Amino acid sequence: MPGSDTAEQFDKMFDGCKQYVSGQSHLAPALKSLNKMKRETEDDFLPTKPDPKLYSMEVEVQALDEQARAMKNAEGDIIMIKKWIVHKPQDEKQAWNDYNNDHKTGKAEFKRYELAEQSLLVLFKNQFSDCIWSEITHYKDFDTHWEDSNLIECIKIMKLVCGSSCEESLRFKPAEVIKMTAAHLNVRQEKNESCDEFAKRIKKRSETLSLVSSPFFAGYGVVSHFINEDGLKLEDLYDPDKIDTAARKVYGDKAMDLTNSILFMRGCKCNPDKKMFKGLESEYAHGNKEAYPLTLYGMLKLYRKEYMPQPKKKNNVPNK
Repeated sequence: MPGSDTAEQFDKMFDGCKQYVSGQSHLAPALKSLNKMKRETEDDFLPTKPDPKLYSMEVEVQALDEQARAMKNAEGDIIMIKKWIVHKPQDEKQAWNDYNNDHKTGKAEFKRYELAEQSLLVLFKNQFSDCIWSEITHYKDFDTHWEDSNLIECIKIMKLVCGSSCEESLRFKPAEVIKMTAAHLNVRQEKNESCDEFAKRIKKRSETLSLVSSPFFAGYGVVSHFINEDGLKLEDLYDPDKIDTAARKVYGDKAMDLTNSILFMRGCKCNPDKKMFKGLESEYAHGNKEAYPLTLYGMLKLYRKEYMPQPKKKNNVPNK
């Protein structure tokens, strides 16, 4: 049921998905997790190791006859209860055999659970409209949970976003698209985010934004760079006699890749005294017309080579 955009719709969709899961053997391993809204770990599927103390312990003599069970003094008071050490090697060996078998079974069940999580993430994703899904993917830490296939945390964010959303018919879509575009054009690398993760986030969000807008969401000035290089004009972009549908897609892909490249350049963490966007701007102004990499991969490669912050060197102070 695509378009589960409100909290009420989400709850109905969630209940429907749980019913569907219960009837699918490949998804059923995740049903318990869905019911409890708690992610399972591998330890939840593995047995407890046998306790050696259970098979070698001090126990009291068990007997119905009190005289056989205890020694008494002349007055008849119990002065000592007989005890002995009992060791059951056969029982311990069987316990370890059972443990090893259960451990293998638990490993396999956890693998099935992980596969069920991944399948359910796709199932839930397909329930949302493009506009709401874009909001979900822009939510803090969603990308991390999605990459980790953390079904429960992803569902919590989905519900939060739906709870804060109103009916799509009441939303002014142009305002929503501009809001999403503005946020994306000001994207910044987070504190503990690697350059690869940042580049991947940019690319993924650009793809999402292009679904509700177009590959030219950063403006037609980006694509005009490539069109002009081919001796064409921007107004030719939608003239089928000059640029057909296939060529327009190629231009769109190039424009989005260049957009991603510039977004990375503007938002990445650099050495304090060597800002990337200032360095490239200066190079271009001084005649290097190929200063700017036109692809995200190219910009990432240049960043690693010249601009990525280097770990601080520790000063080795000799012992006095």
